[in-house]
Amino acid sequence: MTPTVKSHDAHTLANQGGAWRIYLEYRGANWDNVSGRSSKFYEATGVGRSNIRVRYGKIGSNGTTITKYSFGEALEKVSEKLGKGYDYAGATGPIPKPTPKPTPVAVAMEGLYADIAKLVPNGNRFDAYDVDGDFLLSLSEKGAKLIREALVTA
Repeated sequence: MTPTVKSHDAHTLANQGGAWRIYLEYRGANWDNVSGRSSKFYEATGVGRSNIRVRYGKIGSNGTTITKYSFGEALEKVSEKLGKGYDYAGATGPIPKPTPKPTPVAVAMEGLYADIAKLVPNGNRFDAYDVDGDFLLSLSEKGAKLIREALVTA
């Protein structure tokens, strides 16, 4: 589902290549209208900085869709609408940082590293042993340093 966000979060999502949606509404006085009131919306959507679609019109209608705007032009229009009294509708708070998914190798190595109880120098490498003294694997100096740091912080 495409998150409905404010302009600054749309920048963040666009820079990450993600989908975004900005939705504004205006409900208020409009002396050009026979009733003296208006209920309008303005929506800008995109994926990254491309596939920009702007839709606007009366709330409850399908509105008019424009696909000629660039990312910058769409956000400039959003800024103009905010200046005219439109407000964000349905926008969520700050977008969460994406959590990288660990690779299967990383998951397997994390489990293995959790079993390491001691490192023993062996030439220019280090042998890793579990709590029972069973050999697990041989590590480079760099790998052993990372394990030592992890053991200290655990």
